[in-house]
Amino acid sequence: MRVLYLIFLWVLAVSARHAYQYPEKRAEDCPSVWNTISAELTTVFRSDNTCNADARASIRAAFHDCFPDGDCNGSIFLGGELSRFENFNIAPTIWMLGSLAKKHKVGVGDMIQFAAGKSSLSHNTMHL
Repeated sequence: MRVLYLIFLWVLAVSARHAYQYPEKRAEDCPSVWNTISAELTTVFRSDNTCNADARASIRAAFHDCFPDGDCNGSIFLGGELSRFENFNIAPTIWMLGSLAKKHKVGVGDMIQFAAGKSSLSHNTMHL
């Protein structure tokens, strides 16, 4: 009986291990709105084929949104954190990203993080 119990536990462990593997991500898994946003941010972040102030500010905005409390949730825009002195220089970019999030009906926190990633990836084709 003990052998059957051990075999049962082994089968359960093996099947659980396979059940929790992450599926392979595909391009069609990403909602199409992000492709539209990506194209729009490319034009917003580019000036004379170089990254402009909005591109640089979007990278800083991701960090400012996450600190001091560790929540990357759009609180820099939604929670009135723009009035803090250290956020003054990135405020215009935050307002732009907040408006863009509203326009495309996505979360502000998601937009801020996406814009930072988009700006960072743009280093391959543009110069800071």
